[in-house]
Amino acid sequence: METRKHVWITGANSGLGLATSRALALAGWFVSMACRNEERGQRALAEVHRAAGRDSARLVLCDLASLDSVRKATTSLPKSHPTLHALVNNAATIQAKRQETDDGFEMQLGVNHLGHFLLSHRLQPFMDTSGPDQARIVNVTSGAHKIGRIHWNDLQLEQGYGPFRSYAQTKLANILFTYELARRLDGRFHVNCIHPGAIASNFGRESGGALAAFIFTVFRPFFLTAEQAAKPLVQLVDGSKGAVTGKYFSRHKEVRSSPASYDIDAAQRLWSISTDLIDLTDEERRRSGLYRQ
Repeated sequence: METRKHVWITGANSGLGLATSRALALAGWFVSMACRNEERGQRALAEVHRAAGRDSARLVLCDLASLDSVRKATTSLPKSHPTLHALVNNAATIQAKRQETDDGFEMQLGVNHLGHFLLSHRLQPFMDTSGPDQARIVNVTSGAHKIGRIHWNDLQLEQGYGPFRSYAQTKLANILFTYELARRLDGRFHVNCIHPGAIASNFGRESGGALAAFIFTVFRPFFLTAEQAAKPLVQLVDGSKGAVTGKYFSRHKEVRSSPASYDIDAAQRLWSISTDLIDLTDEERRRSGLYRQ
């Protein structure tokens, strides 16, 4: 019988994802830790188990760079926790050189946006819609979205790739997705996004190239720890701040995101393109409840 609220967290093997997993497990949640690498995932799971007990979390192998992996990972939820009360779309990547996912997408677009776009669709049917404490979805974005734009004529950045150009595009996409998802949910769930702050983790240090390595090395002493960055994220999942919807948070404060992020036509256009790219099936559309019948 389900006794804990259930949260699914992507990128849970390290950094912000691991810190959030540990914090929510200690707060009484059951955590599905979605990781692409089994060895690193098992180490992270063991860390959460040591902190909160062996019944506090499970490992889910889910590679956001593979649509097939996302679909397989979301086929069903465990019998002990068949309902989902929160989803944290946290995982992200940055690549110095242009790479492609298993499905042929530019890697950052595939992992940072399209993988989570499909994941959110696939998990909608399991999410709790009963009672006053509605399910919550939190998309982790970045202040980098402010310099981002959607490159409609070269979405895959085949002609003009740059690691930060791609990253900023996907972080803007995260916010456009958040706002459009909130509109489509129409109050059934709470969905928000957050810039957790600059974190002293290994994210981007190797894959982001020389500039990223320089930034992380020089400015690391001024960055937040993963535990510090996790606090406002945990509050959106497990606190009163998460009872709003369609909002952008910078750390603990609800603020305005960039003007481009409020472009409804752009959000709807990106949504339509994304459904085509991931080849969303009629059954997935119907079960998600995000489309008018």
